[in-house]
Amino acid sequence: MLLSSISQHSASTKVADRKFLQSTTGICLLIVLIALTVRLSYSLTVDVDTPFRADAGKYTVLAYNIAFNGEYSLNQHPPFETSTLITPGYPLFLSAIFKAFPTVNSFYVAVLVIQAILGSISTCLIYLIAKESGLGALASLGGSLLYAVAPHQIITGGFILTETVFTCCLLGGMYSIALARQSKRYTLWLLSGLLLGYACLIRPIAIPIPILLMGVLFCLDKNKYTVSQYAMMLGGVVIMLSPWFVFSSINSSPTQTSNAKSVFALGTYPDFIYKNEAYKGFPHREDPNYPAMQKSIAVTLENLQQRASEEPEKYIKWYLWGKPTTLWQWDIIQGAGGAYIYPIKNSQYNKSKIFNTSYLAFEKIYPYLLTIGLISVFLLIIRAFYKPLSGKAFNLYLIAMVILYVTGAHMVFASLPRFSIPFHALIFILALSIPILWKWQDGSKT
Repeated sequence: MLLSSISQHSASTKVADRKFLQSTTGICLLIVLIALTVRLSYSLTVDVDTPFRADAGKYTVLAYNIAFNGEYSLNQHPPFETSTLITPGYPLFLSAIFKAFPTVNSFYVAVLVIQAILGSISTCLIYLIAKESGLGALASLGGSLLYAVAPHQIITGGFILTETVFTCCLLGGMYSIALARQSKRYTLWLLSGLLLGYACLIRPIAIPIPILLMGVLFCLDKNKYTVSQYAMMLGGVVIMLSPWFVFSSINSSPTQTSNAKSVFALGTYPDFIYKNEAYKGFPHREDPNYPAMQKSIAVTLENLQQRASEEPEKYIKWYLWGKPTTLWQWDIIQGAGGAYIYPIKNSQYNKSKIFNTSYLAFEKIYPYLLTIGLISVFLLIIRAFYKPLSGKAFNLYLIAMVILYVTGAHMVFASLPRFSIPFHALIFILALSIPILWKWQDGSKT
């Protein structure tokens, strides 16, 4: 009798768990559908003022030359001088679309549609990563919903810029690591390396991230992995990056200005102002020394040393406080204002009351999400030395390491808020993890 009642209780529990899983999966798919609908609604109706401007124009020219001229060049007409200024991750993505949609108009629409799809996939990945990090179903759904309606993510998907594709690759790589930790399958370690490697090929500042993640796994994870498993992950990164390193070393030209040098020089201006506040975000437009600075780190350091010696407090405050807070702020600064990178003539955010209300609401809650997310980072640092988390919850350390690295890297280079947009997704997960960081007394409870 007793065994029968226990058996019935166990069976009913399993049925309830299965129904709960199905319901949360269904809600997640609904959120993904919302994300796709919102993104398509925005991207297919937005009127960007000169959509192929600045970086977008460079990416498009590179993609066109790859697709139709077999050259990696920023020249629009022959002769095609090989360029190593921009890493090829995003141009390769665009070139594949150009092959399928060879006219400019069809190419442009196809890019926006595919980026809307990738943004929706990222929404699903956030849910999956959160679940694999020990968050409950509701918190995981909350993270994916926040990303689904976040204005920065929707708006950047409407530009020919790297944010959406980079985010999807980064999240895909981190989810692969989370799965690999549980199953220890070599294919998942390799997949994580390939995805993170391609993310690095889109934004080279991410190159240290795979190494740092492996370092966290090696030093803190109670699960022990074989050298071959680490090698598979590292091998995936190398497979993605090594052809570009070889190509760029062969074709590099001293006449081409390095992006890294330019971004390093730009980061030396407190509040991104040289003298005139009217040029905020664009100090290089009035600083006569900038052309030399963007070509040489030594010249940049010389100018920085001279200026910092004249106003030490200003520069100390900028590097220790101004840069990290600027990186994560709402306003893009070097853009069209608010969450817009390029000027917009018209969009759903000024036509639709629902879109406009969501923008204003998110602008208000964003500082709180950011603050709570960063508090979670510090709590995780403390717990790394006192009752470290393990099991699924250990994945929160990997997320925190990415946030710490990105913040630290941009304290060296320019801390433009645009650079933080792909990492907002991780901040959302960390913000929603704070209740369990406070609650768990035993680091092994996952």
